[in-house]
Amino acid sequence: MISKRPPRSWHVSNLTFLKIVTEAYLNESFVFRERMLSFTKFIERKLGKAEFKNCSMAGAKEEITKFFKKLSEIRSSHVHEKRYFRQEFSDADPYELIASTRIEGDPEREMWIEAADQRFKKAQQSIKSSLYSDLPKLENFLNWYFGLANDVVLEHLLKPQKTLTTP
Repeated sequence: MISKRPPRSWHVSNLTFLKIVTEAYLNESFVFRERMLSFTKFIERKLGKAEFKNCSMAGAKEEITKFFKKLSEIRSSHVHEKRYFRQEFSDADPYELIASTRIEGDPEREMWIEAADQRFKKAQQSIKSSLYSDLPKLENFLNWYFGLANDVVLEHLLKPQKTLTTP
């Protein structure tokens, strides 16, 4: 969604849409982290503390917290106090405001629209590069985590079902 512009029917500016999508990404990352921690706690409860300490997932909670630390700090620092801030948003805001207030027929209207669009694209590219650069790390982390979880669930939590035989 970061690569897109809002549908015209939404009547939302490009920059506002980009801000909303960026904040949604931060919020969803936080929720995902919390779900991973919750799943790890679920496995710990099912195994019991003693058995959990000896299994391959013993350090998973710390690794999850460490991996999502940067995103959690960004999300936590803005969510209760103020909107998420990026310099690119501040740089583009005035241009978008001026471009949106120019009336049809104004000789400078197209110049302001073009300047606002350039600032939007710069902000969009900056956010894409910072978020997309973390995708390979995220993929590796998830492969590691769910590989451990899969092993623990299969080895410790799934018990073979007794088959019914007829006499």
